[in-house]
Amino acid sequence: AALMYTVKEPVRRISEGAGKDVVPVSEVLSYVRTRWRLFGAHYLGFSLLGVVFNGITAWTPAFLNRSFDMSVGQSGPAIGAMILVFSTAGIIVGGWITDFFVKKGLSDGAMRTGLIAGLGCIPFAVAVPFMPSLQGVLVVYAPLLFFASFGFGAAAAALQQITPNRMRGLVSAFYLFFLNLIGIGLGPTITALITDYVFNNDAAVGFSLAIMAGCSGLLAALLLWLGLK
Repeated sequence: AALMYTVKEPVRRISEGAGKDVVPVSEVLSYVRTRWRLFGAHYLGFSLLGVVFNGITAWTPAFLNRSFDMSVGQSGPAIGAMILVFSTAGIIVGGWITDFFVKKGLSDGAMRTGLIAGLGCIPFAVAVPFMPSLQGVLVVYAPLLFFASFGFGAAAAALQQITPNRMRGLVSAFYLFFLNLIGIGLGPTITALITDYVFNNDAAVGFSLAIMAGCSGLLAALLLWLGLK
């Protein structure tokens, strides 16, 4: 909350009479529908990055316990500290990269940032189950958390750029709906299903995490790339 005091209030560009009339949901849906390719790529692409982040954070304690006999009491503070540092850094740097793209005249800079995030997750996700030591896993997790969070600031910025003022609230609500439904709903679930029904081995959760995060990152990158077209 204290950091918000460092944020400059943007100049408001509100048309005369704004706020007097509520935009009907049907009108917002019509706007989104006529630009279905762009909004579909945005909603699904960034939601898949949420799948990566939520799947990792939900199952890492179990992975560390089963693979390295690290208790939840030990892994919790370590993972929390890494999220605090590397996920926060990912969001901040992702914002800087988006600004850089926009200054270069690339109006789709936010989508490009999401594309980088998806591609960045893949190699580190795949490396997770092959790390021979706890220290190696934590080293790989740092950039994985960084890239899993890299596009979240850009996702919000993109909606502000492609949506009229009076529709931004509802369009953002749609995004948060998909982000939570897909990101929180599928990330942990997919990992569990792969562990139980593909490997049928609780000790294989590391490979399940790699498949979940690697495939989700790749699909997110593909969708966001299609959104650039």
